[in-house]
Amino acid sequence: MAKPRGNGALEKAYGTPQLIHCIVQEIETGRAGTVGALWKQVQERLPGVDFEDFRRVLLQMRASGYVETGEPQVNTFQEYLTSWRFGFRVWLLIGATVAAIAAVEFLQGGFPLLAVNWIAGTFLVLFAPGYALVWALFPTKQSMGDLSRFVLAVAMSLFLVPAVGILLNFSPIGIRPGPTAWILGSLTLGLLVLGAYREFRAST
Repeated sequence: MAKPRGNGALEKAYGTPQLIHCIVQEIETGRAGTVGALWKQVQERLPGVDFEDFRRVLLQMRASGYVETGEPQVNTFQEYLTSWRFGFRVWLLIGATVAAIAAVEFLQGGFPLLAVNWIAGTFLVLFAPGYALVWALFPTKQSMGDLSRFVLAVAMSLFLVPAVGILLNFSPIGIRPGPTAWILGSLTLGLLVLGAYREFRAST
C-alpha cells in the first residue's frame, strides 16, 4: 500500500471527510500493507463505517490519483478471468468440477477407479454446487470468512442436491449417476461464472 499522493480537495470531491482522513492517516502510518489490513484498521477507528462506502471512497481516490494501492487494475471480465490473482480460483474450480463429472461418468469398475468415482461424486454432491451458490450470493471475502463459507457451502449443497434429485425423479432421465453428475456439474459451472462475475463487479 503506497502513501497518498496528495489530499487536496478530497472532502469537496467525496463528501465524507471523516472516512477520508482516517484512510489517509492509516496509509501514512505505514501499517496498512494491504487493502484488507487497511479496512480492518478503518473499522477499528470508525466502528460504524460501511464497507461499500470504504470501497467506493478508496476506488475513487485511486482513480483520481490521490492514492496508489499497488494492486492490479482489472477493467473487463476477460481481464479478470485471465489474471492470476482473480482468475486462478475460477479456473481451479471449473477444472475440478469438469474432472469430477468425467470421473463419475467414465471411471467404472473395481478399486482404485471406484474410489476415485466416489471421491468425485462426494465433491459434486456435498461441496461444489453449494460453494458455487455461496460465491454467487456472497462474492467478496469481506462479506464472509473462509470457514463460514465452507460450512455454508456444505449446507447449501445438502439443500440443492435433493431438489435436483426430486426434479430428476419426475423427469424421463431418472436418477442415475451419469446424468445426475452432468446436471449438478452444469449447475455448479453456471453458478461459478455468476459468482466470478459478481466478484469482478464488486472489485471494480
